[in-house]
Amino acid sequence: MSVTGTSTPPTAVDRLRHAQHLRRQADAIELQAIADLAAEHGWTTTDELDVTSERAVRVGADGTALVGEFLPLEVAAIKAISVNAATWLIRDVLNLRDRHPVLWSSVLHGHVPPYRAFQLTQLAARYDLTIEQAHDLDQRLASNYGRIGWARLMRLARGLIAIIAANNVQAAADQARASRYVRTAVTEQPVVTELWARLDTTDAQQLEATIASIAKSLAAHGDTDELDVRRAKALGILATPGRAVALLEGRDDTRY
Repeated sequence: MSVTGTSTPPTAVDRLRHAQHLRRQADAIELQAIADLAAEHGWTTTDELDVTSERAVRVGADGTALVGEFLPLEVAAIKAISVNAATWLIRDVLNLRDRHPVLWSSVLHGHVPPYRAFQLTQLAARYDLTIEQAHDLDQRLASNYGRIGWARLMRLARGLIAIIAANNVQAAADQARASRYVRTAVTEQPVVTELWARLDTTDAQQLEATIASIAKSLAAHGDTDELDVRRAKALGILATPGRAVALLEGRDDTRY
């Protein structure tokens, strides 16, 4: 745009938009380069070693291409990140390209940020979707990429995964329930103890609501401690059900 023959300098908003455009371009170039690096060797399922004694490994989920075992070292050196981080990045790129081709195209065209796309590919891999199931998920979600909020899309993806791979979802739920626990540990100060727990979600939600209610009741009865302290007290009070019931009813009974 020009005024009286002179160029109007870009506004801060223009520069910010331009920076975002360049970042999307750079992201697409980087992902494509990693995918190309992974494909340079041309490993097959029958390859074991190449002339340099490099082995073929699969870092991605079902159906992803094999890569040379030294590839993470190369990517780590170029990007100045750890080998583990490079391995995870290569895994995410291959899962995206090979298992979610429509989403891959959306990322390359700047419609979806890579980190968002990786959240979806990781979710699919977490439930051990086969490549056919991943492709099915990708096709069912295709019309939503870049068009609805990502939180909403992820909720939709979880619902679709429950349909596409119901047995896998049930197995994951069973495994999660089998890993429930409650643990305590002493601290440097013997008057306080730390507690960790892994609960059913419904139980945790009910516990949260009860703790919040008791903490509020404590304040109503004159407790001036900070909220976090009152919440800790509330959890302890649950060990004396009589007082807990009284506080939940809006009164206090310190006999317990």
